[in-house]
Amino acid sequence: MLRKTAWLLAALLLFAAANVRLRWDFEVAGETLALGCSARAAMRAAEAARAAAEEILPGEAALPQLKRRARLTLRLPEREAPGLADALLRAVPGVELREYVYLGDRRVGAVTDAAAFRQKLRGYIDNTVPDWAWGGVLSKPLRVERCWGRTDYASAPGDMVLLVTGIAPVFYYDAEGNYATA
Repeated sequence: MLRKTAWLLAALLLFAAANVRLRWDFEVAGETLALGCSARAAMRAAEAARAAAEEILPGEAALPQLKRRARLTLRLPEREAPGLADALLRAVPGVELREYVYLGDRRVGAVTDAAAFRQKLRGYIDNTVPDWAWGGVLSKPLRVERCWGRTDYASAPGDMVLLVTGIAPVFYYDAEGNYATA
């Protein structure tokens, strides 16, 4: 009986050892990321962050040091590590998240605060509405997207409003659906 118990314990230990997986967690610039990803996924994320930083900045980008910790689990490691690439880019000096302004398919520029820009644009349109009109819209579709960019590449919201309204004039409309530009 003792022998069967020993064999059963050995089989259970071998089963557990065969299913144990190595997962990696990282620390970037003091921020701990419990990603649980594979080493290959971490390498791909670091290479993507390096390529993005070098595309944004002139010259070679210096990524911060990664501290990694291994842990053993029964779950498979994650195949992607987007949080790692994001944390690496946030720690690169000279790179920040920016709000890029597009008119149609054309990128006009970047602002630091999309909400302030939209508020100033709405205020500009509301303040320039003629007496006969009910409201106004831009002549081209406007969209704002968040992307990584240079720290020093951004316009003030008021300057961006002037740039946008210069490229896409405001069309004013009345209750019957008539449009005109001022």
